Amino acid sequence: MPRQAPAAGPSLGEWLRTPRPEAGPGIWRYGHRPRPPEDPDRMEDRQLLGGAALALVCALLVWSLNYNGYIPPLMWPLDWFTPDSWKGASGDADAFVVAAYVYYALVAALLAWVFGRIGHWGEVWRRHVRPRLRRPEKAGEGAGGPAAPAAEPPGGPSDPALWPQLRAVGEHAAADRLAAEIHGGRMNDVDYVRIDRAWQTARTRYEQLPAFTEAVLDRGAAAFAHPSGDRDLPVRAARHDLLTGQVRLGAAPDEERNPYAYRGVRIALEPALLSTSMLVVGPSAAGKTSRVVRPVAESLALQALAGRAAVVAVGTVGAGLGPDEAYDVVIRLGDPGSPHDLDLYDGTDTPAELVRRAAAAGLDVVALTDHDTVAGHAEAIAALPAG
Repeated sequence: MPRQAPAAGPSLGEWLRTPRPEAGPGIWRYGHRPRPPEDPDRMEDRQLLGGAALALVCALLVWSLNYNGYIPPLMWPLDWFTPDSWKGASGDADAFVVAAYVYYALVAALLAWVFGRIGHWGEVWRRHVRPRLRRPEKAGEGAGGPAAPAAEPPGGPSDPALWPQLRAVGEHAAADRLAAEIHGGRMNDVDYVRIDRAWQTARTRYEQLPAFTEAVLDRGAAAFAHPSGDRDLPVRAARHDLLTGQVRLGAAPDEERNPYAYRGVRIALEPALLSTSMLVVGPSAAGKTSRVVRPVAESLALQALAGRAAVVAVGTVGAGLGPDEAYDVVIRLGDPGSPHDLDLYDGTDTPAELVRRAAAAGLDVVALTDHDTVAGHAEAIAALPAG
């Protein structure tokens, strides 16, 4: 049994109010803190750690010499300020011992301060120690960076949970209904993005505003749902931010090999970035499918439920593109038990007719004439139409 219940994520209102500052391509914007400007005099890690280690050795050497009486000047203040009545066999030995320990503590603090400044121990702490002591969910926010932008206070005029975009044009009844859905926990992130998209479409056409308001008042958070009726995926394997369309993949190591702006920040992908193409390189069983391909497919499926995309995912059997329930139609070529199939001959009776049509469409005629080749390269095709 786990020792405690799993930590719950933020409420929809908190999720909406979290700042999403502009950032470079591939940077997770949800709650992002930009790194401070790069210091041109910043030392490399090898030089910094070597200097810190050398300063520590020197500090221990000075302490050892002083403790064993080889540096008399460091002990003179103790002799000057200690009363004579505390010294000698007849003096107050206990008081002298306490004073000596206090003095040694002050000397140790002085040595730590002096050699800490020389060895840049503070920079070692900020760069290498403090990031490793943070909680996992805080990692990758940029050590030493400025404070994150302040979130909009609940109930403020710009609080997105109150739907100010509807109130600005006088649709207070619809805004109140949707705000009540958020407050009552009946709306999720997919619902919010889907309804907001429907609103963006309706506001450009005045004649659609009454239909929009009627649908919202009638169905609340379920308005404009996907034709399948689903308002979320059966399970999510990654963390998504549908307001920006991003899916979080992990964090970039804080290493010199990475560009400065990307060191230690959380990495994410979005449709606009994916449209430029992507190449994932790694050995077999390195996690390319589970850590990159499935989160991306899951992100696109969520976009489809929000009415922003239509998804066709192609892969082999067991490719790890998510459960079958996440798709409207699942086609397994060559599987007698599959309720759906593809007509690779497009309704033709002869291969010659298929070749003629393929040539007219500019397709690869040689590949299409080999039914087994086509089936071998496409074991599973799943489609999710847009709403």
